[in-house]
Amino acid sequence: MGLLRSTVAIVDMGSMARASERICLTPSAISMQIKRLEELAGVAIFVRNAKSLQLTAQGEILLDHARKILALNDGLLEKLSDGDQQPVRLGLIQDVADTAFSGALSDIVATSPSASLHVKVAGSAELRTMLDENLLDMIVCLADPPDPDVVCTLPLQWFGDERLLERRSLPLALLDKPCTFRSAAIEALSNAGFDFHVILETPSVAAIGGAVDAGLAITCRTALTGGKAHVLTKLPALPRTNLAIKTRNDRSAMINALSTAMRRSLRAS
Repeated sequence: MGLLRSTVAIVDMGSMARASERICLTPSAISMQIKRLEELAGVAIFVRNAKSLQLTAQGEILLDHARKILALNDGLLEKLSDGDQQPVRLGLIQDVADTAFSGALSDIVATSPSASLHVKVAGSAELRTMLDENLLDMIVCLADPPDPDVVCTLPLQWFGDERLLERRSLPLALLDKPCTFRSAAIEALSNAGFDFHVILETPSVAAIGGAVDAGLAITCRTALTGGKAHVLTKLPALPRTNLAIKTRNDRSAMINALSTAMRRSLRAS
């Protein structure tokens, strides 16, 4: 269904860039989807030029059928959920749960007051496993390019009390392995020749925030959140990280709406 939705979105919105706003994928991810669809169909769907995308004759036929298929799919799911709507099972990493989620939830409540969500907050690896096992309907997690589901790129930053920088060995608070932030922090400090030691290892982001806010340790997180701690600029540069929105293949109209709201909220955050 995702390939067909991308095709319809491009035609309706006029470009891949504008289509990305509707379906919560980057233009490059949409381009990869269209290429995949053309490979499956064995025909060209769009004629590409410098200014626009135009449907081929085969593309016009595909568009007509795509609209009918999507209408039937979404209509069936809505009818099945009438009167007994199941909550959308949403998985979030902590940084997103602490920031962008409230904005997305406000959008959903405003447009669909009867919507129901069940939210799981966990690490990216656990969320991806739960999605694969059909225990979640949609997740927002960390991802590495060229993952086609990446929707935004964020810088990592150091957070903590500047007075800790005067110590011979920097005290760190880090999440348990495996953790992208943990690996980035250790690699950056090691490559720059800094002495450091880990004073707190925990699966809890809240515990790390407490240690950092109390002035006991330094950590690195996304630019989305850092609690009350000060951003430290005198430590080695950290890489950027990517956030992806992943959904079930048979996603419903509600999941599509939630994806759109989450993408909008991430950008605002």
